[in-house]
Amino acid sequence: MDVVLSKYESKYLTIISQLDELLQKPTPGNIDAKKLVGKIPQHPTILRYFLERVQNPAWLDLLDTQGFFANPPSKRLAPSGDYFELPSWSASNFLIRMAPLAPTSVARVIASIEGVDNRNICMDLVNAVLLLPAAERKEVGNSLTTWISKCDHIAIHDDYAELIAKFLNIGEIQKALDLIEQLLSVRVSNISDTPEYRFEEWSLEHFLKKVVPDLGRTGDIRALDLFARLLNESFTVSGERGSRWQFFNTSSLPAIEEHEQNQEYIGHQCYLVFAIRDIALALATSHWNDVIACIRRYDDRIFMRIELYLRARFPKKDLRGTAELLFQEEILRKSEFHHELFHLLKACFGDLSDLAQDYYLRFVGDEARLAEIRERRGAIKDENWPRIKKQLIYGGLIPIADYLVGEWKTRYEAYLAEFGEKPHPDFEVYMEGGRLINRMPTRPLEEFTACSAEAFANRIRSRS
Repeated sequence: MDVVLSKYESKYLTIISQLDELLQKPTPGNIDAKKLVGKIPQHPTILRYFLERVQNPAWLDLLDTQGFFANPPSKRLAPSGDYFELPSWSASNFLIRMAPLAPTSVARVIASIEGVDNRNICMDLVNAVLLLPAAERKEVGNSLTTWISKCDHIAIHDDYAELIAKFLNIGEIQKALDLIEQLLSVRVSNISDTPEYRFEEWSLEHFLKKVVPDLGRTGDIRALDLFARLLNESFTVSGERGSRWQFFNTSSLPAIEEHEQNQEYIGHQCYLVFAIRDIALALATSHWNDVIACIRRYDDRIFMRIELYLRARFPKKDLRGTAELLFQEEILRKSEFHHELFHLLKACFGDLSDLAQDYYLRFVGDEARLAEIRERRGAIKDENWPRIKKQLIYGGLIPIADYLVGEWKTRYEAYLAEFGEKPHPDFEVYMEGGRLINRMPTRPLEEFTACSAEAFANRIRSRS
């Protein structure tokens, strides 16, 4: 064994001596590059020894001509078959060191690299790109998106956010958006048939908090369209299972705005909703029509909730458009819209036309609507119905209480005296002390015990 080890040591020292000889050359040439690539063993340890010590940028072009950077190591299945190994590549660290010294050459090398499915190497190359001047950085934008598209999973570090900011600062908005699209794109999991992302939830939240403000400041509607499209794709990419998964994450999201009620609602889709909200808020003042048109391209109810939220935040804009929404009974009836509709009515009801105000008030007191609610809820005793009906009307009047006059004001004051102020009336279900609090009118227990299975099922369906 000692003899074998001695031979290996001797061979290793010989190789190191050859590398040191190459490193000491003041003007290396093609012959030297061919020797390194063709005659020196290409073991990672050997190459790391050389590349960590190279100070002469001339080696960069010499090695590139020998195809040295063409094939970075791919991920590989571990012997156990349980996970993928991500081999390191000393060449990527070499590019990081050379970026400030030979930016043009580094940019050319990076732009020529095609197959990178190793996220650690991808991260190294991003770090190299960050050190390039703006002109050279622009050249590698397309390569970045290609690498990311080949990586199954990416840990989104601050470096990605910094790179996106650099693209935005030099006006390369489309390159920034292309990079974001690849980072956030969704696909179908081969295992569960649900949306699958390249990163973890905590990483997405952190990433978006850094990039969304910069995107909003660009004033470019393409940023809003990208996030709206990504959210919509996450709903449709996985079919039936994805639709159920989507409902839990967004349709039941308590509030579009920042609110403590949202603390239990985390997930990729929720964070995309918040990104759309913040970009839309930044653009709404100067690009209102474009923002609304972008939101309306997609028919999922969460987009309607976002529009209602925006109209509540900008109540003086497009009152005609707001009135038209209030003529849509689906918006008035569906529980998903309750929170945003409540705040929209509170913000602008007094500025709406008399026709729109009358329509809403007729809706609140409409006997046919109330009878339909009673039917959906099932067996409600006759003696209990008058009180429940008043509570329903009262709930519809709360957001517009400041605008009421005449008979409607009298009725509201009577309901207020009878039922008192409702805590958190803008939420149908409120989380308090870690416990869900249902804010719908309470009903005696006997109503449920006397309720048939079919009637109870109808009650549940009426909430969807």
